[in-house]
Amino acid sequence: MAIEPRIYTRNYVDADCSFTSSHGGVTANLFDRNTVTRMVTTGANNDATIISLYINFIENGVPQTRTIDTMFLLNHNLKNWAYYSYNGATYDLLSTHTGYVGTNSIETFTPVATTGILLQCDVTQSA
Repeated sequence: MAIEPRIYTRNYVDADCSFTSSHGGVTANLFDRNTVTRMVTTGANNDATIISLYINFIENGVPQTRTIDTMFLLNHNLKNWAYYSYNGATYDLLSTHTGYVGTNSIETFTPVATTGILLQCDVTQSA
């Protein structure tokens, strides 16, 4: 079975976005493709603590609705996490991962129009 190449239109997570972390860290590293830099949270010292990372799509200071269908996580230490999309009032679950082993992940899902995403995680691969 041949694997077809995918061409992505653009990385919507960039310096124009608004980032909020429930547990600190340098949120600019969330869209950095450098394999050395990483975002490290503070104050979440056990796997029972849920970390929330909110990303709102903004362009030239104006909130934007983006249609997304793929999420990339590069150079991460997450084991359990979930993606949510913002529907204007609440966050709707897009996908969950449990027991992941690896440093890079690519997830494709049904396209959704949203003004923001939420990444929540609670268990890491190592301390």
